[in-house]
Amino acid sequence: MKEYMEFRTDFLVRCINGTYYVVDPGDGPLDISQVFTLSESTAFLFTTFRGRKFTVSCLEEAMGQEYESDSAIIKQDVAKLVSFLEGHKFLKD
Repeated sequence: MKEYMEFRTDFLVRCINGTYYVVDPGDGPLDISQVFTLSESTAFLFTTFRGRKFTVSCLEEAMGQEYESDSAIIKQDVAKLVSFLEGHKFLKD
């Protein structure tokens, strides 16, 4: 995991009837796009940090300020989220 991360900017983010979707446009005209549904907390972080560099600590702090939860749970959730983001190439290289 890199110290500083940044979301890719080519993803399309849409909110439809209160549900957030992220569309990966793929690599070319023959590539099939992938659509991901985001949880409320993931959508919050995605929209808050899009276009900005951030650290794991930044994500944890933002989650703690936005949601009332135990800090250990927030750390666990953010670690899982970062793993998901890396695994699905949501972050810039």
